[in-house]
Amino acid sequence: MSPILIYVCATLFAISFFLSVGVNAFLLRYAAKQFSKAHPTDTMRWKSAKPTIGGISFAVVFMFAVVASLLFFSDVIAKVPYTIILLCVSMAFVLGLYDDLRNSPVWVKFAIQFLIAIILVMANIMIHLTGIWGVDAGITILWVVGIMNSINMLDNMDGTTSSVSVCILIGCMLLASMTIINLPLFIMPLCLTAALLGFLCYNFHPARLFMGDVGSMILGVLLSIFGILFVWNAPDSAGQVVWTKQILSIAMLYLIPLSDTTIVFYKRIRAGRSPFLGGCDHTSHHLVYAGLSEKGVVGVYVLVEFISLVLIHVMMGNVVTWSMGWALLFLAYVLIVFGILFYIANKNIEKEQRK
Repeated sequence: MSPILIYVCATLFAISFFLSVGVNAFLLRYAAKQFSKAHPTDTMRWKSAKPTIGGISFAVVFMFAVVASLLFFSDVIAKVPYTIILLCVSMAFVLGLYDDLRNSPVWVKFAIQFLIAIILVMANIMIHLTGIWGVDAGITILWVVGIMNSINMLDNMDGTTSSVSVCILIGCMLLASMTIINLPLFIMPLCLTAALLGFLCYNFHPARLFMGDVGSMILGVLLSIFGILFVWNAPDSAGQVVWTKQILSIAMLYLIPLSDTTIVFYKRIRAGRSPFLGGCDHTSHHLVYAGLSEKGVVGVYVLVEFISLVLIHVMMGNVVTWSMGWALLFLAYVLIVFGILFYIANKNIEKEQRK
């Protein structure tokens, strides 16, 4: 990357960060009451409620990233599917905003999420894993819907989702930098990372505001898209696309949200409860029950993601001769982390029930 492009990226990052800080400060002062969400009585929440308004800053910074890309790269329209991505983000924004204000039914969320996934498939923004269109389309739909819900469910404690999402975005950019960078697309995760860091100024414990469903829906759709573009379909440093590397990269980079959602779904279904009703039964909550502070939980999540980033870099950039032994080694890391979180999430059940 040339010095000029580095300067452009650094400038866009700085503008996005301060734009996020400014938008959140403005909204917190003038619109917090309108977004103090009244949760349904049959759901449980972690400690006190906060204004669910922070995600609006993600939408503002995303639009800035789109405009900046169009200004700096005249041929962007021909090479980058911005229209489709913009459409999907807009749908996620409306869905999340409505839910923050009105508490939309579960079926409405799923209907919009499936529609977003189908639009991405029809635009060929999809996972190419098996080479069989129908199978890959099904995997893509499950991926998009799954990540949108995982990010939404992970937003249950101060700083968790925003911190984990920053790590995931860094991983996406890391993988993009190891191959041929499509710089207009690279700007989106770069600016979104800055937006999240600006939001963390208000969301880190003790938080003054949450991102709300408007934020988690926008993050969910963008993280699912970046996962497709930069991880699922990413070649390694030798230019080869190896399906075991693709799956392991996804499993490691998205380890925290995927583990949390899988464990929570298992526990709620086993207990005969709806997996979609909120509760204090997430891995983050059980880490607190085990003695960690809320800042400590964020630290654990970031540490896991950092180790994942290091392992992904080794796997994609340094392992020249790929073998089943290497695959089992990286898989062992995923299973060990999942197993530890699963064990912790099934301890101190009495504290979970009292909450």
